[in-house]
Amino acid sequence: MFDPTKLPDEIRGVLASSLMLPLTAGEIFERLPSRDALLADCARRSDASEAYELATRLISDVLLRRLGGEVAFEVIEGNGLAVDLGDTLLTTATGMVVVYRLHELAAEGARF
Repeated sequence: MFDPTKLPDEIRGVLASSLMLPLTAGEIFERLPSRDALLADCARRSDASEAYELATRLISDVLLRRLGGEVAFEVIEGNGLAVDLGDTLLTTATGMVVVYRLHELAAEGARF
């Protein structure tokens, strides 16, 4: 069962383990420990075809409203880039994309 009170901590954990890579809300969602439970919860509240989009919107909402003081974000131009990280394939969409990372990691690395 999905517990929304744990979502901010799970998102922090995903961003902390990203090794300074900025992540989209969709990439964060794919790495969440409660991913399947969140998707099932969203499928109960919406049309099944819209569940993924609703889940990523919830991630974005938590990032901006609950973790806004901890997270750096930037809007970048996506170009369809795909990076294979072994068990994870990171992809960017085409068009404008919002990416996130923790402030402390953003301070250690270069700009997005």
